Order: sequence, then structure tokens, then C-alpha cells
Amino acid sequence: MQQKKMKKEEEQEKEQEQEKEQEKEQEYQKELEKEQELEKVQEYQKEQEQEKEQELEKEQEYQKEQEQEQDKEQEQDKEKEQKKEQEKEQEQVQELEKEQENEQLNEQDQDKEQEKEQYKEQDLMKEQEQEQQKKKELKKEQK
Repeated sequence: MQQKKMKKEEEQEKEQEQEKEQEKEQEYQKELEKEQELEKVQEYQKEQEQEKEQELEKEQEYQKEQEQEQDKEQEQDKEKEQKKEQEKEQEQVQELEKEQENEQLNEQDQDKEQEKEQYKEQDLMKEQEQEQQKKKELKKEQK
């Protein structure tokens, strides 16, 4: 009877031991799961950070490209403006040259006109001279 009782106690102790072991194991498992969960969360956060950084880099790259594009457009505009200015100046120079040429032509025309006038005058003078000569002749003849 005593032995039976002892055996039963031993069994109970064993069971208790096993239960304790099981609890410990469960506790350990829970800890492990917590750690794994924490690692997952940290991994997720890390990925999120990386994505944010990549997004930021993309944004910066995009900004940079936009600025370069703007600079390029401004440069082109500037060149266009300069070209326009040059063309305008050239037109003005051509206009001036034309005016000068016209003036020269006008002067030449005037010179020719003057020359004509001179010839006319000379002709007139000759005519008058001839008239006078004729008159003289006539007078002589009359005498």
C-alpha cells in the first residue's frame, strides 16, 4: 500500500515535472514568436525606409532632370533671342546701305540734271551768240 502511494506520488511528480517542462517550452515558444514578430516588423520598417529613400532619390533625379531641361530651354531661348537680334541688326545695316545707295543714285541723278542744265545753258548761249552774230552780219550787210 505504501509502495502504491509512493508510486502514485512519483507519477504525480513526474506529471508535474512534465507540465512544468511543457509550460517552459510554451513560454520559450512564445518568446521565440515574439522575437520573430519583432524581426518581421523591423524588416518591414527597413523595407519601408529603403522604399522611401528610393522614392526620394527618384524625386531628386526627376528634379535634376527638370532643371537641366529648363536650363537647356533657357539657353535655346537665349540663342534664339541673340539670333533675332543679329538678324535685326543685319536688316538695319542692309536698310542703311540701301538708303546710302539711294542717296548716291539721287546724287548721280542730280549731277546728270545739272549737267543737262549746263548743256542747255551752253546751247542757249551758243544760240544767242549765233543770233548776235547774225545780227552783226545783218548790220554789216545793211551798211
